Parts: sequence; structure tokens; C-alpha cells
Amino acid sequence: MDKVIEIFGKSTGRCLIFGALLLVLCALPVACGGGDDDGTGSPPSNASCSGEEWVDAGTFYIGAYEASRPDAMVDFIGNDTSMACSKKGVMPWTDVSWFEAYYACEARGARLCYFTEWANACGGNAMTYYPYGEDFQNVCNSKEAGYVDYYALPTGSLPACRSEFGVYDMSGNVKEWTSKDGDNPDVYECGLTYILGGSYKSTHEDAGGRALSCVEDSDSANKCSHDFDFGFRCCKDKN
Repeated sequence: MDKVIEIFGKSTGRCLIFGALLLVLCALPVACGGGDDDGTGSPPSNASCSGEEWVDAGTFYIGAYEASRPDAMVDFIGNDTSMACSKKGVMPWTDVSWFEAYYACEARGARLCYFTEWANACGGNAMTYYPYGEDFQNVCNSKEAGYVDYYALPTGSLPACRSEFGVYDMSGNVKEWTSKDGDNPDVYECGLTYILGGSYKSTHEDAGGRALSCVEDSDSANKCSHDFDFGFRCCKDKN
């Protein structure tokens, strides 16, 4: 069954001010298939993504973990590219273009996170500079940490690399593609867009000191490009 971590908040224009209350709802009796059959507004349960965790961010849901393939394992990225999942303890989906990330989220009944949503979920109620606080700490998978010879770690491997609202790996591990208003994946244009959070290749001094931060415009890349540290995360509107 899916797990939903609920954060109560309110919308203020383009940004979200989140409350501090966390409510963890486990083992929800959700149905498989299309639509919001469980009544929560979260992506419906899917057998291919069993064991997912999503965070309720007030006006939208966000994956608690970086996106992974349905058949990903702790030491294997997987071969199934049918949809994106939000699961703990598996290798994140990497070497992916913006277009591939967009359609992988869509196939899951979700969407690629807007860059403003990503920043809000990262910075939390206080909108801190890093997901864990205002000052840099060596608690995430960055180049400075040096985990496993500078490779991506399985999702959620570092408990302290967590935002106030329970979203993991928003600093380091893999960079995360985001979207913005007006994006049209059906028009194949290889322009620049935001890819946030930095990766295992990043230091906290890269990108003018913003590479591993929650800053919403800290980095960008060509939508058509791939790299082994390029990943993504899915979000979902509430109905």
C-alpha cells in the first residue's frame, strides 16, 4: 500500500507557507487504476509502484523520494521505463532528459514538479537555504561527502538529508528536473530549464554557492541533455 505524509499549509500566491503538523497515514485502502479512487487526491495505488511514499504539501503532493523505475532495486536502476515511482531504498532513475522525466511522471498519473513547488518543499516552513537548515552540513550525498566514490545512493539512504516536511535527497544525490508554466512537452524544443538540488558531483560552493541549496533557480540544463547525475521527482495536483 502507499504511504501518504500529510502537511497542512496554505497557499500565498506562487509560494506556499506550510504548517508544522505532520500526519502520517499508513496502509491506506487505495484502489489500483486511473483517477483518484482513494479519495485523498494522491496518485492512485499502482502495483508497479507498490510501497510508494508521497508527501501532502497542502495544495499538491510531492514524491518523498527521487523518482525511480518500477523494477529498481538497491543496487540496480531497473529496466522498466513505463512510469516513475516514489520508493525508498532503490536506485534513482538517472541519465534521463527533461522530456523523458515529464512523460514518466505523466504515466504515473502525476506530473513533473514546478520549480517553485520544489523549492517550497525543500525549504519548508522557514524557507531555509538547505533542506536541513540554514547552514551547510555534510549530511547529504555531495562531492564533499564522498560516498561510494561519488555515485548516486539508493533513495532515502541518508536520514538527515531530509526537509522539514519529510522529503528526502533534495540536496545532492542527483539533480532534479523541474517544470514551469507554459512548458509543452509535445513541442520538442531543447531550451534551458531548471534542474535543482545538485548531485553527488556537486560541492556547496558550486553555482555561486547555490548548487546544493533550495534556491528555485540555482541551476539549469538543456532539456534534451542526459547525464548520469540527472534525475527528477514527481508531483501531483489536488483535485
